[in-house]
Amino acid sequence: MKLALSLLIGIKLALIISFIKCLNPAFQIALSEKGLNYLAQVTSEYFNQNVTGLKLHDIDGSVDIKVGIFTYTVTYSLYQISIKQFLTGSTSMNSSTNNGIAFFINDINAQIQCQFHVDGQFFVATTTATITLTNGDLQASALLGSTSDGKFNLSCTSCFVNPGSIHVDFENDSSWFFKIINKIANFADLVREKLQAICNLLKQVIDVDGNNKLKSFPTKQEIDHDAIIDYSQTRSPYYDKHGMATFHKGEFTPPSNPSIKYNFSANPLPFIRTNKMISFWLSEYIGNTAGITYQTEGSLNYLLSPETAENARLKEFLNTHSLQYIVPPFYQKYPDMNYTIMMTSIKPPHMTLLEGICCIKFIGTMKFSALTSNGSVSAFTVDAVINGNTTAKIESNLVLKLLLKNMNGNVTLKNSQIGPISSKDLDSLKEYFIDMVLAGTLTAIGKIGFQIPSIDGLTLANSSVKIYSGFIFIESDAIYYLLK
Repeated sequence: MKLALSLLIGIKLALIISFIKCLNPAFQIALSEKGLNYLAQVTSEYFNQNVTGLKLHDIDGSVDIKVGIFTYTVTYSLYQISIKQFLTGSTSMNSSTNNGIAFFINDINAQIQCQFHVDGQFFVATTTATITLTNGDLQASALLGSTSDGKFNLSCTSCFVNPGSIHVDFENDSSWFFKIINKIANFADLVREKLQAICNLLKQVIDVDGNNKLKSFPTKQEIDHDAIIDYSQTRSPYYDKHGMATFHKGEFTPPSNPSIKYNFSANPLPFIRTNKMISFWLSEYIGNTAGITYQTEGSLNYLLSPETAENARLKEFLNTHSLQYIVPPFYQKYPDMNYTIMMTSIKPPHMTLLEGICCIKFIGTMKFSALTSNGSVSAFTVDAVINGNTTAKIESNLVLKLLLKNMNGNVTLKNSQIGPISSKDLDSLKEYFIDMVLAGTLTAIGKIGFQIPSIDGLTLANSSVKIYSGFIFIESDAIYYLLK
């Protein structure tokens, strides 16, 4: 009984450990304190654009004025109240473990215009009033979270406006009477209450506009109909006094088998602090799930022929004349004939990230067929193991590009319909093939690059890429263009 109980507990622990392990993010984003302050500046600019022209609710009331033994009731109304100017000084944003993101706007100076109507027993008049706010400030907090399906969810959790000092001016010659009403009614306090509308606007900017902009972050994205990449969050964002970080699955899956389960998982990504605004981590897990995905979909198998050759040099290579002294039996059997190469991946490409270098291993076969007057005729097939080493760079549009550094490999004869082919000839073929075909192909793929997910409007500046053991680290400053 004890043995059975121990086994049951052991199985449960193993399942828990394996579940925790599979939740390790393969893609991670961090905003530093510098990045948060830049975000505060962008938020303030967007907010200021929307505050100017904001309409406030009407203010109605009445006051009693005593003149000798008589008391007169005067009613008043402030209407068509709108913010005509809204200027801010410094802005800042910080994060903390308990409160998420705190947002501060200091030195708020604003002008509010409205119509001021009073109606007394012997006096009825309307004038334009200008309400000036100086040295105000705004404090708000927001929380970036994760929904049940791993999408971003942004919410404003608190907001407080301190309008600072409030001064009211009136336009016409009867301003002395308006000033009396203002003094008795204390319009400053009444306006102060209505300024909560600024917080309501900020809440809309965060809860509505902010979430709409976050929708452009591709939680799940289809790539060329051959793959789906999942960037859903694996856990809630992390906050501390230095900034915040979000954690994402970073996993490719084949459309033909979207529920595929991998027998390996992402290793934990170490946290690296930086003096740049934003950082990205990409685990080699992303590349290896991509390899399995494209292998599953058959995307790595293709026929190289003179018709599909991308340039004249490659087209010339796909004639046996080019192999006259490299694979003599092939040329002797089919002199000056075009040929094709059917390249088949028999194992998923494997990526290994080491200090300063990205290593990619391909294992497959290459079938050479002559194009005769009677059609395609098989000549010989080789097994190939090819290794490519690359470095990496990041473009301002967040495209990560791999730069081919060198390639090497091994080729062995699988079968031949043209007689024996020496190992020396196979070595020559390998070198020639790597130089003519694979190097160009990998260089072209590397130039296309891998799109780092982000929100629309974000570009990078002063970026750097470092390859560490198991992951790629990108640090950068950022520029965000406000998109309407």
